[in-house]
Amino acid sequence: MIPENIHALAKKNRLGDIERSNVDAAKKALQRLGIFAESQLHEFCVAYCLSSLLSPFAEEQLVDICEPTEEVAVSTNFAHEVWELPNEYICFTSCQGEGGFLYSMRTHAVYDFSLSERTQFLVAPEPKWSNFYKFIEWYLSPELAQ
Repeated sequence: MIPENIHALAKKNRLGDIERSNVDAAKKALQRLGIFAESQLHEFCVAYCLSSLLSPFAEEQLVDICEPTEEVAVSTNFAHEVWELPNEYICFTSCQGEGGFLYSMRTHAVYDFSLSERTQFLVAPEPKWSNFYKFIEWYLSPELAQ
């Protein structure tokens, strides 16, 4: 269940419509990526469009699972094929810079990945947030900016 503070932050920090209208398309896209229904990422992406979230301070814009296209899949494929990251990581930013936010399907933690630190990441990845909701809370809360 999405915590109330996450609902409130999402509704406060948005670009246009944030609530998911095409739930079936989102579920299919998540399934193709191997993201289980029990995960926070799945739960959030079924309720909200990631690309409609507007961080008051973070430079990275999130991309959506299925609107207007499956950008999360495109970014994830890029991270696996070009950056050669393990398949457990889902990238939910554009990868246009030299890094992005990664979600681990194995641990459910979120990483602030930088290509310049790729070697260290592959040896001993250290999550910045223990779960997806802690990441979203940080992403949408200027008082948590570091």
